[in-house]
Amino acid sequence: MFANTPPAPYYAVIFSSKRRQGPDDYTETANRMIALAAKQPGFLGAESVRGADGFGITVSYWRSEADILAWRNQGDHIAARNRGVQEWYERCFTRVSRVERAYDSHTRPVEASAISFRPVNPDDHEWVYALIGSNMATSLPSIWSLEFMVHAMSHGQYFVLQEGGQRIGLVGWRPNGHTLHLAELQILRAWQGNGRGTRALHWLEKVARQFGYLRLSLNVSPGNMRARALYEREGFQIIESHPERVYMEKLLMGDTSSGCLPAM
Repeated sequence: MFANTPPAPYYAVIFSSKRRQGPDDYTETANRMIALAAKQPGFLGAESVRGADGFGITVSYWRSEADILAWRNQGDHIAARNRGVQEWYERCFTRVSRVERAYDSHTRPVEASAISFRPVNPDDHEWVYALIGSNMATSLPSIWSLEFMVHAMSHGQYFVLQEGGQRIGLVGWRPNGHTLHLAELQILRAWQGNGRGTRALHWLEKVARQFGYLRLSLNVSPGNMRARALYEREGFQIIESHPERVYMEKLLMGDTSSGCLPAM
C-alpha cells in the first residue's frame, strides 16, 4: 500500500536487506515494528516489499531528522534491530534522504519557484530596515534605527532572498566558534508560505556543512509559535528557554542515521 505522505519536503529512511533462514517470528516482529513506528512523533508512513529471493526494501517517511534519531533510539526498535543483524539478515543497508518533491502517476509535480541568494549591499539597507520593521514591529529594541541595524549587520553575513527577480526576504548569520548562529530570517508577509522559510534554512544548513560547522543555533520569540514549529520540523531542539527568547540548536555532525525497520 502506498504511504499517504504530506507535501515535500520531508525525510525518507530507505532500508534494504537480504533475509537468511532463521527464526519464524520475523514477520510478527516486522509488523510490530511498523505499528510501533506509526505511534512515534513525526512518522508519516511506510512502504515495504520483499521478493521470493529474500531481498526486501522498506521506506519509512519522517517529518525531520530529529524524529528519525528518536526512532533509532527507541528501546524496542534497538532490540529488533540487533536481532535483525544477528539472526535475520545476511546483509542490511540503511540510507537517509530528504524528499524535495513527490508526485504520482495521476498528478503533476508541484515545485516551488527557484529562490536565489545574494549578499546585501548598501542599496538594500532601506529595504531591509523596512522589512524587519514590518515583521517585528512589536519586538524591536527601543534603540532600533537604520544606523543600529547596519552596525549589527557588520558583525555577520547577510543575504537577500530573491524570487522571480524580486526581493522577498533576508537571511543572516554570525559564526560563534563551531556554531553558525542564524541572526535573521525574514520573509515579506506577502511571500510567506510555500516553504520559502524552509528553503532558506536548507540553504543555510548547506553553507554551514560546507564550512565545517558542527551545529546551527538561533533565538526565537516564545510567542512565535509558527516559527518555532518550523524550526522544530527542521530538527532544532530547545536548549534554553527565557521569558524574552527561546534558544535552539541543531546538530549537523554525528550519527543521525536510523536503524533497521524490518522489510516484509
